[in-house]
Amino acid sequence: MNGIEIGGTRRAVSQTVVLAGLIAFVTCLAYVGSLDGEFVSDDLQMVVPNPLLTSLDSQNLRNIFTSFDDANYMPLKVLSLAVDQALWGPEPLGYHVTNLLLHIGCALTIFSILLCLGFSRGAAFFVSLLWAVHPLQVESVAWISERKNLLSGLFFFVAFRAYLEFSERPRAITYVVTLLVYSLALLSKMNTLVLPAICLAFEATVKMRMRWRDLGATVPMFALGALTAWYNLAGSPTHGESFHGGSAVVTWLSSTVVVFRYLLHTVFPVGLTSRYDVPLWGSPFHPSVFASLLGLIMIAATTAWLVRHKKREVFWMLWFAIALAPMLNIVPFRSMMQDRYMYLALLGPIALAGSVLDRVSKPVARRAVGVAAFVVAIACVALTVRQVEFWSSPVSFWVRDATVRPLYANEAIYRPNEYPGKLAQLEAAVREEPDNPTLLNNLGGLYYMGGRVPEALGHFEKAHRLDPDELFNLINLGRAYMRLNRFEEAEPKLTRATELRPYNFMACYYLLHLHLETRDVTKARQTFDKCERLNDALQPEQDELRRLERLRM
Repeated sequence: MNGIEIGGTRRAVSQTVVLAGLIAFVTCLAYVGSLDGEFVSDDLQMVVPNPLLTSLDSQNLRNIFTSFDDANYMPLKVLSLAVDQALWGPEPLGYHVTNLLLHIGCALTIFSILLCLGFSRGAAFFVSLLWAVHPLQVESVAWISERKNLLSGLFFFVAFRAYLEFSERPRAITYVVTLLVYSLALLSKMNTLVLPAICLAFEATVKMRMRWRDLGATVPMFALGALTAWYNLAGSPTHGESFHGGSAVVTWLSSTVVVFRYLLHTVFPVGLTSRYDVPLWGSPFHPSVFASLLGLIMIAATTAWLVRHKKREVFWMLWFAIALAPMLNIVPFRSMMQDRYMYLALLGPIALAGSVLDRVSKPVARRAVGVAAFVVAIACVALTVRQVEFWSSPVSFWVRDATVRPLYANEAIYRPNEYPGKLAQLEAAVREEPDNPTLLNNLGGLYYMGGRVPEALGHFEKAHRLDPDELFNLINLGRAYMRLNRFEEAEPKLTRATELRPYNFMACYYLLHLHLETRDVTKARQTFDKCERLNDALQPEQDELRRLERLRM
């Protein structure tokens, strides 16, 4: 009997090791293209010229641990990049290798967590693999500046795995390890402060209990998270973004729509981009917001029903909600929506699906589920390989954005020396799709930034005929008319833009400049007051308006 048990255990261990190796191998296949990637986007400001990455001597280490990275305190992220530079030199290859290894480490830790939570090896394998190769993760893996996501994610998952061990067999050493690794996660990225909430959700919905000991175990964790949040929000002189649309209500209502956009991208990960246009709405009765609020109410009701009926799958719904919550602008920051904000939260819906499918017991049905999971994994790998290509260079990165979303004209050039390559690629794209309004608008933006305003206007006008109510194009068209002193034609375009998106600052801002240019003091004052409610950084415009008001007096 013992020999059979030992043999069975050995086979189980061997199968687990093989599956873990497959997760690592397939993840490498999906992201191998990132190893040839260049520095892109923020890398060109935050990595390449960063003096904190040039040395590991004691003075520089002190600087790393006493400095903010942009507006955030994440010294371990900066330290890891400095170690990369010491090991690999200033070329991007080393950074990309480390990013990929960290991501694989996250996937393997998730595999271990799922096995610990009772998933079958097959279900744990496919959930971990789909999480690793999902296209939503490309931004975090292929972009060097997102090292914070990968590093904090690894510490986060390891800390949760340690907590599971502590929950099952409480020992001081396991709890100390949990706190230590959780602290490392917080020092890598602040949003990992949600871990104690996830631990409590685990106790309530998986263990079906909530003891004083469980609550007490999370008190130090909540304290560490609160301290990290306070230091990040209060300690940086550059922190403190305004709410989008100038209002917490506008931001939070608009964020309800973002939740469902994330879920849609989880199921259909196409059309992904580095920045998303998120419309801002101030009324709960706007159709998009109203539908999203109803959806959230239904999800909340379903969650309550699952809790009442002691269905363990509810844990993964709570995981998604808790992990995503800090990324929904409850406390405002620059962007409303990014793929990288789903790095931790993505596990929730994928594990939920895996948990439900793992309950299938009939052999034929289980084989069908396995085949479906295999097909989905292959599709995700293919989409991820393609998405990685777009992050391979500054030009391909920008052109990818330019083909999937309309841009403001002032976004058209990230660095001047990239202009010829961008122009050539986008002109070629327009020749292939001459009636694509997004491409026409964005090529017009390149011409505009290059000083070729009449050519830009022609492309803007054609894009406008194809899509009359596209916000970015209306703003670009209005700006081009203004540049050519055709103010009467500019005003209705910019006015229409403000009507379509009443909380869009850029539309209001350029309409204000139009009124200042035409010296229409009454309209300028009205528009200025509206702009100031959206964003108070308008000192030059305020000075000009006051000057015009004095002249009129």
